[in-house]
Amino acid sequence: MAKPLLDAGSQGADAQALVDYACRQTASAVKAAPLERAALPAAGSIPGYELVEEIRRGGQGVVYRAIQKSTGKPVAIKVLRDRLVVRPKERARFEREADILVALDHPNIVGIGNRGSFGGHFFIVMDFIEGQPLDEFVRRMQPTLQVSLRLFARICDAIQTAHSCKIVHRDLKPSNILVDDRGEPRVLDFGLAKLGSDSALRDGDMSLTLTGEFYGSLPWAAPEQVEGANDRIDARTDVHALGLILFHMLTGRFPYSVVGPKRMVLNTIVQAEPTRLGTICQDIDDDVNTIVQKCLQKDPERRYRDVAALQEDVRRYLANEPICARRPTAVYRFRKFARRNKAAVAGVGGVFVALIAGATVSVGFAIRESEQRHLAEQRLEQTEDARAETELRRNEAEQVAAFQATQLADIDTELMGVRLRARVIAERRSALEARGSERSVVAAEMREFETSLSGVNFTVVALEMLDENIFDRALAAIEGQFADQPLVKARLLQAIADTLRDLGLLDSAATPQKEALHIRREQLGDDDPDTLSSFNSMGQVLRDRGDLASAEQHFRKAMDARLQQFGRDDCRTLSSINNMGALLQAQSRLAEAEAYFRQAFEGRLRVLGTGHYDTLQSATNLVGLLKERGETTEATVISQMAVTWLKTLPRDDHPKSIQSMSNIASLLRSLGMPMDAEPLYRQVLDRRRRVLGDDHPDTLQSIANVGRVLLMQEKFAEADSFLFEALERRRRTLGSDHPDTLSTIEAIGDLFSAQGRLFEAESYLCEALAARRRTQGNDHRVTLLLLHKLGSLFEAEGKLVEAEDCYREAFEGLHRLLGHDHPDTLASIHALGQLLVDGNQH
Repeated sequence: MAKPLLDAGSQGADAQALVDYACRQTASAVKAAPLERAALPAAGSIPGYELVEEIRRGGQGVVYRAIQKSTGKPVAIKVLRDRLVVRPKERARFEREADILVALDHPNIVGIGNRGSFGGHFFIVMDFIEGQPLDEFVRRMQPTLQVSLRLFARICDAIQTAHSCKIVHRDLKPSNILVDDRGEPRVLDFGLAKLGSDSALRDGDMSLTLTGEFYGSLPWAAPEQVEGANDRIDARTDVHALGLILFHMLTGRFPYSVVGPKRMVLNTIVQAEPTRLGTICQDIDDDVNTIVQKCLQKDPERRYRDVAALQEDVRRYLANEPICARRPTAVYRFRKFARRNKAAVAGVGGVFVALIAGATVSVGFAIRESEQRHLAEQRLEQTEDARAETELRRNEAEQVAAFQATQLADIDTELMGVRLRARVIAERRSALEARGSERSVVAAEMREFETSLSGVNFTVVALEMLDENIFDRALAAIEGQFADQPLVKARLLQAIADTLRDLGLLDSAATPQKEALHIRREQLGDDDPDTLSSFNSMGQVLRDRGDLASAEQHFRKAMDARLQQFGRDDCRTLSSINNMGALLQAQSRLAEAEAYFRQAFEGRLRVLGTGHYDTLQSATNLVGLLKERGETTEATVISQMAVTWLKTLPRDDHPKSIQSMSNIASLLRSLGMPMDAEPLYRQVLDRRRRVLGDDHPDTLQSIANVGRVLLMQEKFAEADSFLFEALERRRRTLGSDHPDTLSTIEAIGDLFSAQGRLFEAESYLCEALAARRRTQGNDHRVTLLLLHKLGSLFEAEGKLVEAEDCYREAFEGLHRLLGHDHPDTLASIHALGQLLVDGNQH
């Protein structure tokens, strides 16, 4: 029996060692079992069938075209090779293929008609497919991209059917897919298929076949097959093969070289990054590129989780819908929507093109467009047909409004701020270089220029630009264009209000929110679902502005009406209950808040189950409240449950998935469970680096989070690496005085303090304090808490006068800000008192 490619002693080996081992195993297998041309069954030796010709030969068997004598019907008969008949495992594998074909009833999978043995020959009778291998069909027919993808989708459907029966093909390649003259594919050859319950494939069955191949065909193999990692071979292995097949269908080549010495090919499969489709076929767009690249990821965790997800993205592409593998930005989704709804978008879409595309299209153009449409409608209203046309266009306007209401949430002001700062710096550098300045002069002036920008918060600048130049114009355009369509107007106003609130522009959000609620109450009544949604949103604006009493009235109105109309288990009702809990928590009515949070948590658990983002959000809310009330035991239990549930969610790159994981990690860190938080923070960081890039503010937050949780575990060297990376990137992209940058500087001070490097810690904490005073003021909570921390450091250094000054200023400020009985105030007065007692100064 051949050893597995990765035995216990080679688990830690590097990729080269794995490749070397694979080559030795391959050579050994070939030497031990050379291929032979064994005697074949004589024509007529299988009762009931007349063998006509050999049509295919593989390592396991030979396939013949034959005629079924009773019906005259052509069939294909696969006969197990003579030398394998004596081997029980090979006979079992052959029988298993027959069992698989019986189980798989799908029009795009070859069917089985009979099986048995005669004269020492084991055989399977299958449908005979008059067709060509997939690669030959594509070369001959030269199908368009759309036709190719539809054909590919049918292949995916067949493989997904196999996967639903816990069957992994493991040998997908064009020669195992025949396409008939009608363009219908048939998947063949399940001889190497892996059954989910097949223990024989996990107990050292063989990592190489007797012909020296891996399970599968080497050019089409996934990295885990090359590495012999049988326990990692699952549906995602077939996803990788399908990615290779699609790449080959569209380009006629592989995404990396599979020609040359076997050692080199093995190296390539494990290590080489696949060529992007766009570098070969420039007319193939980013969506298809993304689909193929996701299939071809080296790490199975980064591929589509199953063929159904791959097939769904192909379907979405063919339907001009956004694919799931791409980040769902507003611009991207709008383009997709526009392709599906050209007439509708032409009607009213111009109002928000400016918002979605980053203000690249003027709102004035949108207004003129709408005015022309309105005049055209007035002229058309002279006839019955015209009135019908007007109604149709109004319906289209409603559809576009509904779609565009979902787009505004994608505005990322932090990223806009980063890009704005980078653009300003780049423009300044270009201007200096255009003057012909010496390189040293340019460098010096750029340092001075970047220093002058250090006090500018570009996120705030981006917000103000949006508010003044985009949202104000959009609101004016809505007012002028949709006065005669109040419900469309209300939907768009609500969308803008929600976005302004999400961006923190609460004063700007209040007016469109009030108007949207007023229109809906007037047009639909107080108990209409859309009106209740506006009541709820109005409550959120009031809550965020600090008017908690008025917010409670609006939240209760929405909650009570939803309870009555939809029942306690409706998702909208549960959302209202959750909002009430958050409001009461903000009012420090913690016992009441706990009751609502428990209702929301238990309801979402009951209705949505453990594998839903909203359930995890409710768990996070409840844990935070329990921690605030000091009920840490239950908070810890629920946190651990939430971590378990998180593992059941799709490991995709949806923002909710990533944020849920980050929230749970933060809870664990706050509960003093850094060892549990660390792996989650690392996963979040990996996914954000991949999806958002290294310099996105969310990625930088994740880098800092990993550093902090390592610091909690006293893993100082690793923490140093992550925290200094976060600091370097934040200084460069956000500026030295950005709150996030200052938070990182403070964390590095904590790192040095924890190592006893007090002088270095003092330097960083003093830098952070000076910037906090300058940018956030002396009475801001973060400034006061940093003062307390610096006082503790001075005390440890023996600088008691400086320590007293810091403690005293921190106490006085926290007392003014939070009151005398707040934990932060109490901690500060305790530290000051203890210092005075120890110094005999009381």
